[in-house]
Amino acid sequence: AKVCERQMEAFAEHQPSMVEEHNSAFAHEVATWRPPRTLTRWHVRLESATEGVIPVHLTWPQERLDWSARQKQFAAVLLQKGHVARARRRYKKALLDLEIPTEWSTEALVIARNQLRLALHLNLALCALKEEDYEQVLWHA
Repeated sequence: AKVCERQMEAFAEHQPSMVEEHNSAFAHEVATWRPPRTLTRWHVRLESATEGVIPVHLTWPQERLDWSARQKQFAAVLLQKGHVARARRRYKKALLDLEIPTEWSTEALVIARNQLRLALHLNLALCALKEEDYEQVLWHA
């Protein structure tokens, strides 16, 4: 139903042409248009849909550290392949996840968190440097 609504809205926005053949061709297109028999449905992983999306299902501090470390490793692979913007987003997501209020139960976890945050900030500075975004380089460095 949404596909039909959107298509009809697109047809309604069409401006008539000065050339009559164009108008008759458009009228024929409107008259013969049918919705597709099948629709492609996209499955989007929540952790990569948009910049800054944070998986809130992680509640334990060790899980947060592990998830952020995995994102950091994946971003490093992207960076090595030359995908700087994608790597930068991954590093940022990992860093943002560590900023969610969590009760860090032991001093060892706090130290590990801070070391990971430092590494993520430095990697973000490297990505910003490669993209010549010097303001962000200074911010993260």
